[in-house]
Amino acid sequence: GARAVPEQAGARAGQVARIEEPARILGPPEERDPEKVAHDVRQGYVSRDIAEKIYRVMLDGEGRVNSAATRQLRRGPTSG
Repeated sequence: GARAVPEQAGARAGQVARIEEPARILGPPEERDPEKVAHDVRQGYVSRDIAEKIYRVMLDGEGRVNSAATRQLRRGPTSG
């Protein structure tokens, strides 16, 4: 739904802003395809730290998915 955007965010009276919350649309982050998470890290959209802590994806030194470590991480207790 629509909601007010505070002036501190740079909004002016009469402007319309679209705020998207993809986590609600895409499902739990730890279920995201690890290859897509690795792609996002390589593109600079998310950090390695976020890949590990939020998406629960482990990458090797070259930014490729470490499948065994990712499976192990995703089997462990969830953060939060």
